Amino acid sequence: MTETRRPLVSVVCAAYQRSSAIVPTVKSVLAQSFGDFELIVALDGCTDDTGHWVTSASQGDPRVRLLELPRFGHPAGPRNAAAKLAKGEYIAYVDHDDLWDVGHLAETVGLVKSGVDVAATALRTVDRHGRRTGGSADAAMCWHPMLQVLAPLFQPSVVVHRRDLVAQVGGWYHGPGLEDWDLWWRFAEAGASTATSLAVSATVMIDANTRRHRIPRPHVMPIARFATAAAAASALIELRQFAFSERAIEAVTADLYALYAYLVADRRFVWPQGWDERYPRTAAALVGALQASDSGVVTGWSDGLIVVPRQGSYIVAAPLWVARAQHALQVRRLTASAYPRLIAGLRAHCHRLGGTLALEPAWKPAGVKRTPLPVSPVDQRKGVRV
Repeated sequence: MTETRRPLVSVVCAAYQRSSAIVPTVKSVLAQSFGDFELIVALDGCTDDTGHWVTSASQGDPRVRLLELPRFGHPAGPRNAAAKLAKGEYIAYVDHDDLWDVGHLAETVGLVKSGVDVAATALRTVDRHGRRTGGSADAAMCWHPMLQVLAPLFQPSVVVHRRDLVAQVGGWYHGPGLEDWDLWWRFAEAGASTATSLAVSATVMIDANTRRHRIPRPHVMPIARFATAAAAASALIELRQFAFSERAIEAVTADLYALYAYLVADRRFVWPQGWDERYPRTAAALVGALQASDSGVVTGWSDGLIVVPRQGSYIVAAPLWVARAQHALQVRRLTASAYPRLIAGLRAHCHRLGGTLALEPAWKPAGVKRTPLPVSPVDQRKGVRV
């Protein structure tokens, strides 16, 4: 008796109450130009007819496996269960409301077969009506462990990784949300190598009604400390205004140039496949690509500022999209260290408002040489006002 040949890729789709709407997702997987895969659709305690529609869409395709599970209430559970049953050398993901272009697996498999642990491509985003809303910025497809600390970078539907990597880092995290960034961060912490591509190969649905917009954010990044709630509330308004001021954007731009110049000199920095056809491999080109993107030059510190009481004082803080306290600590310390010009501006602003800065530089990741960050052309030309 011969053993059944294992597929190269196991595609994991966690699904809940999707009914017939899951059909386009399943068909987009089965239409791949690269066919050496299995599709495991893991039903998260579905009580509707999602399973029926998966079976109908697969039309007897032996590559499709339906996994009926008790209710987890979170995609981590179904993904972990499917990963344990996966036969492929690699695991890919597709969310139950996302679609793959016909060449998605060919693109991502080509990347991981180059010898890396993790691969990701660019994407386009749509709302629940299918209207185009945006997509991956070219600069956001550059990768480095520091950048993975600071930003989620990739949606699950564009990621492929070695199958054993999930177990090595402890599996998908079951919590209120933020599980994808948490996993990519742990991959980076474990030293996993990554390759990316500017090729747009998936459509991801981002809508105000989806789960990602209802996720609580349990950790914060303290920005400024004040003696009274009234002073903190007043400062919060002014700090929000400062975040979008010309002075702050100028400072952040100069900081980003210095940070990118620092990172691109590190051997772990990854330029995405296709970058050379569009830009030179320089920090200036990276910042320029970021400025030209829909998101522009931003930092997470100004995202939804709130006031929280802490140890007899009141903190103006930014909620963080991270799941674990250790990750939150890394974000706080790296943000403070990576944006010295912005921090100087915030310090002066806090002092003027009668408070003190709560975000101070204190950390450099292990293995990164402690050398001065380069001076940006903005600083050389006219200086940076803070």
